[in-house]
Amino acid sequence: PFEPKLRAGVFQGSQADGSLLRSVGVYETNLAARASIQPGPVEVGVSGTLIGTPPYAGAGVGRYWMVGADASLESPLGPFDARVWTDFAYGLSFQGLYGERGQDARFVAGRGLFAIRLGGREGGAPYAELFGMAEGVNFDLTAEHRTLSGYVAGINAGMWDRLRLTLEVERRDVGNYSPTLSSGGNQLRE
Repeated sequence: PFEPKLRAGVFQGSQADGSLLRSVGVYETNLAARASIQPGPVEVGVSGTLIGTPPYAGAGVGRYWMVGADASLESPLGPFDARVWTDFAYGLSFQGLYGERGQDARFVAGRGLFAIRLGGREGGAPYAELFGMAEGVNFDLTAEHRTLSGYVAGINAGMWDRLRLTLEVERRDVGNYSPTLSSGGNQLRE
């Protein structure tokens, strides 16, 4: 009755620039798993990830980890369909103070999204959907000004599972010492 599911995977590791590592070993491989149950219209899941890193001088650990929890709900509400998603993650990354390699840091992240849709109950059916989302991440729980938060509101319209047009407005707030976007030092902007 709870529709239990387990998904797991083993993936080749990658560099910070996204290129795949040439070797596949204990430290260079990524492992991921998610278990979930669905009692009624609510799905609840827990997940864990081990992230392999290439060896480099000064690394505090050779492998980073993340655990998470998530929940989603989709339920009819008269002529509308309401959808809610939320997720939370906690883990260890190499984005320590000022993003220097080898300065490992614990991080926390979370987000929530709410949407209400009219139409679109079958594939290809026209629909319109209002949505809002809030999210945040603290890249280093031991340092100040290492946060990023964002807010989004918008509307989707189209044909369900076939075509979607989105119009949205966003706001992003960035701590002074958020990680850089590239080796050139470009930081996220508000």
